[in-house]
Amino acid sequence: MRIKNGAEFLEATIRSHLVYFDEIVACYNDCTDQTAQILTQLATEFPDKIRIFHYEPQVHPILSTAHASTATFCLHSMANYYNYALAQCRYQLAVKLDDDHLAIAANMSRAVATVRAASAAGRMALFRFSGLNLAGNLAAPQVYRNCPLVGTGDIMFFPIHPEIFFVQAEKFETLQFGRQKALLPKRYLGVLYCHLKHLKADYGFANLAEPARSQHCRQYLHGLQLQSLPQFCTAATQQELIQDYGLPVFWLRQQPWFKWLLRRVGKENPLRMQRLETLSADLAAINWQQDVLHWLSGAATTKTAHQRYPLQTSSRAAHSAWSDRMLVS
Repeated sequence: MRIKNGAEFLEATIRSHLVYFDEIVACYNDCTDQTAQILTQLATEFPDKIRIFHYEPQVHPILSTAHASTATFCLHSMANYYNYALAQCRYQLAVKLDDDHLAIAANMSRAVATVRAASAAGRMALFRFSGLNLAGNLAAPQVYRNCPLVGTGDIMFFPIHPEIFFVQAEKFETLQFGRQKALLPKRYLGVLYCHLKHLKADYGFANLAEPARSQHCRQYLHGLQLQSLPQFCTAATQQELIQDYGLPVFWLRQQPWFKWLLRRVGKENPLRMQRLETLSADLAAINWQQDVLHWLSGAATTKTAHQRYPLQTSSRAAHSAWSDRMLVS
């Protein structure tokens, strides 16, 4: 886990995932909240599962000018921070976990069993998955309808390998695979977690530098739309998502003969298509009380996110956890 000021949902995140993984590597940096204390408490309670590391150098925030001009192996790069955490992992597989993810129990359990079975059989792959974006009120969170699904290939279970590590890109960090990219097939596991970023007191943008922070807050608030989970699960909403993707393309990519052709050339449907195909079943598996409300019940405030973050008004303004939770076969 890569964590900076993630105290709001850190304990809930770790506890909701702990049963599925062999270890959680929690690496924190430049925290001024209760992150370190929460991690220490959890590591004391689960000494065989949770390992804590403090990355001390200042890390340039993503989307900043300093980030864009920093080399991958510089101490101040986000990529180097991620690679430091990755280097602490002791098992065969890793997955990036942010401090605002709640595991969807039924889906995560199924996915982890799939990954473990594939690993035991020597069928290694890049096992990608997605999350459901929540927003609004902590007491009664809803689906962030403007962007309901998160994770388009950047969140995955992947093997620990010298050729697989993070590199610095212009805006973010990215995982590179070297020659392993051609050797590892991609598999999609479904919607495995609820994403709490927009339930944070700062909408989840506090770790950005200005003016990016205020710009992203304004963009988020503009035209904000929320739906209850039952509303989001309706056939009408599912059809809207398919229309957004493109009805003719969706129909074509659903055809068995088209999928056969893709497999013949070593390809598969893109993640967004696979996500739409399994979305109804993934959503139906969510136990709203146990997977969401149970973990949020300890939150200190029930104010809506819209009331909690003062936007910058200057004229210029318009991770979280790297929880390499190591899965072992």
